[in-house]
Amino acid sequence: MARKTSSEGSRIQEAEAALAEAAAGRPAPAYLFLGERPLCRPWIDRLLDLLVPAAARDFNLEVCDGEGLAEGTLVERLETRPFFPGRKVVWVRDAPFFHSAATFPARWRQVRALAAKGATEAAIRRAARLVAEAKLSPAEAARLPADRLGEALGLEGEADLAAWCRGFLEQRGEEFPETAPGAGAADGLLLDWLARRADPGAVVLVLEAEAVDRRGRSFRRFKTHGRVLDLSPEADRGGRAEAAAAEFARRVLTEAGKRIEAEALRDLLAKVGPEDRVALRTELEKLCAAAGGRGTVTAGDVAAAVVRHREEAVYELTDAVGAGDPGRVCVTLHRLLAQGVHPLAVLRAVANFVRRMAVVRAALERTGSLRRLSGLTYARFQAEVLPGLREAWGEPLPGPVRGLHPYALYKVALRAPAFPLARLLGALAGMAEVDFALKGGGRGAPEVVLEALLLRLCQGRTAA
Repeated sequence: MARKTSSEGSRIQEAEAALAEAAAGRPAPAYLFLGERPLCRPWIDRLLDLLVPAAARDFNLEVCDGEGLAEGTLVERLETRPFFPGRKVVWVRDAPFFHSAATFPARWRQVRALAAKGATEAAIRRAARLVAEAKLSPAEAARLPADRLGEALGLEGEADLAAWCRGFLEQRGEEFPETAPGAGAADGLLLDWLARRADPGAVVLVLEAEAVDRRGRSFRRFKTHGRVLDLSPEADRGGRAEAAAAEFARRVLTEAGKRIEAEALRDLLAKVGPEDRVALRTELEKLCAAAGGRGTVTAGDVAAAVVRHREEAVYELTDAVGAGDPGRVCVTLHRLLAQGVHPLAVLRAVANFVRRMAVVRAALERTGSLRRLSGLTYARFQAEVLPGLREAWGEPLPGPVRGLHPYALYKVALRAPAFPLARLLGALAGMAEVDFALKGGGRGAPEVVLEALLLRLCQGRTAA
């Protein structure tokens, strides 16, 4: 039975313990790996190596896409004898069996990512299931204002995503097939198989998922029969993220035969942040190389090898995009990457820039202030434009502009007329594909992928 863990170290220890049990010939009947693909896949690969001999891999390992996979179909596959003697493993990627309204945001992001990379048919199929689960028709959903649609789809606080969903429904809703809701929460077939007929000597189920309802009854029932290996940074929220990231860093360095000074660790987390394990691992690998034969990573190593990953570190880049200067964009981007700024950190800052620009542009359109910005001084902006923007946004202010100094808002507003709102929203949708590519899901060097995104933003500018 999987136990709830409270830190990175204990969760990693639990994953190691699960693999050790499998190596000793005591595998669980089922495993559920939670987290982003780059974090889960190394563990899944290790487990598969233990469960299925390489010679039998082509016949005794069955890999299924969770999209559209019904419980009954999965149980049939689990009960089908393997081609070769020995254990059979069924691996379900993007397992759909622990969904609920709480997982809508993550699932809509997957739809957006599919649409962004041109997988339109797959995006339409998934969106149709999500709309059906919300008990709406595509036409009804498309007619809802973005805020009401966000509420209906469980996207409160996800204004950008709700706006994208509405646009997708308006453009593609007529193409939606008549469909039943997705698999959603497991309704008994799979859990009954686990409880009554599971034999890990004959077959093992491996599930991989980024989005699950951790409070759902199906998820809780699964935990009584299988192993839940939670590798997601979400498990560290609630004030534990810093401590969990520190444990993660120490573990990675221990595996490399290194340790780190307390001051160096504090500086590292301040620069990289505790949320992005992929970026943190990349920086740790750089620090190991910088330390060379020394067994300890010092604060000097961090200062020399790691640059700040917060938005300020790439302000010059976003400023170049805002100015529509492709030459400066390319030079700045390549300089930042050469200095070691992680590509995901660059993407995060660019996404923040585009979100902020979109929120400001939409409010300027709503208040009729776009044509008044030419030659507008900061004093007149404060007196004549800013009050209308605040009234249009209401309280609390939207996240992208919350806490922004009025002068910084003034600078954004001056550039907003050059960025049509439709292009800004399209750019946000396209960033899901860029994120996927930077995490290993696509082809192309990171600098090429990012450069293409940034040049599209520059080219998308227009006269006010």
